[in-house]
Amino acid sequence: MSHYLRAGIANKQFGLTIPFPFIPGNDLSGEIAAVGPDVTAFQVGDLVYGLTMNGATYAEYTVADASQLAQKPSFMDHIQAAGMPLAALTAWQALFDHGHLEAGQVVLINGASGGVGHFAVQFAKMRGARVIGVASGRNAAFLRELGVDQFIDYTTTQVAHTAQNVDLVFDAVGGKHGNHLLQVLKPGGSLVPIFWGNTLLNRRLRLL
Repeated sequence: MSHYLRAGIANKQFGLTIPFPFIPGNDLSGEIAAVGPDVTAFQVGDLVYGLTMNGATYAEYTVADASQLAQKPSFMDHIQAAGMPLAALTAWQALFDHGHLEAGQVVLINGASGGVGHFAVQFAKMRGARVIGVASGRNAAFLRELGVDQFIDYTTTQVAHTAQNVDLVFDAVGGKHGNHLLQVLKPGGSLVPIFWGNTLLNRRLRLL
């Protein structure tokens, strides 16, 4: 969302009014500099990451509720950790809370190599689904490494000509061409977009 706020897209599409001064950002990763009197899960010096609803994480210091933080994995640096919370949460909610993806189902992930999409690929494989990843050809090796069962290069192939009878379409791209993804769904299938797009409601549609 911070990207859309910076670009002015959120203002135009959703009519948001931003009061200034304004510090964007919700994801964070860093070292705890101070804790409140009732905080027992963390202490000064702990390396943490998380997602705060308070915003204002594009700063040297920020404030977060302890419940919104977790210990930073040791194998990640702060840049990697700060890039994970919102993207991973979006992928998880779209697949499971809204898409109700189950083991053995087929999911097509449009924008599979992106920040949200590559998490969706891994979560879907973890659940035991068959994953069709849609991205440009330059990302084919990356997605195969993540475990996609089928790769579609949208720059050379029409998705609807290659995939059919899909249980769930996860659309991380949106835009004016969203309608073509409806063609790959099986009867009763679901499409879960995470961006606004031109998607006709002629099949069951879940909007995140």
